[in-house]
Amino acid sequence: MTVDYNSQAGEYTATLEMQNTSGWWHYYEMPWIAGSRPKLFICQNGDAFLIYQSVRNPIALGYNLYFIDGDLTICAASAQSNWTDWQIIHVEPGLFLNEMLGDPYRFEQEQVLSVMVQQSPTYAGPVRKDVISNGAGQSTPLRIIDFFLD
Repeated sequence: MTVDYNSQAGEYTATLEMQNTSGWWHYYEMPWIAGSRPKLFICQNGDAFLIYQSVRNPIALGYNLYFIDGDLTICAASAQSNWTDWQIIHVEPGLFLNEMLGDPYRFEQEQVLSVMVQQSPTYAGPVRKDVISNGAGQSTPLRIIDFFLD
């Protein structure tokens, strides 16, 4: 997945590139911004799920490494459509900090999309890297959210 800034349109676009088992590449431009560090999961039947942090200020994707105002967003597309029917199927309101982490082993073994998210600090203002990385800031709860797939 790539996220690029289109200066002519003044917006970001997200392009998903997937290769099927026959070696054919499929390209699909999302009709929305796929947020910060998206993660792709493919079911045994080929259906795809994408998890990411959707930021409330998409312009921040171009210059900020840490986001404190995001929601967990889950999208899905079917293999039957060659992954052209992407839809947002769930938004878990945050405020969450940075990237969403899915458990690939639980997804593969149990068909459960288990996502770890960290709540954002309660203070307002920009987040400095040193506050996050060295623990000088607030500690915040970690949540594990499970989505059982049909």
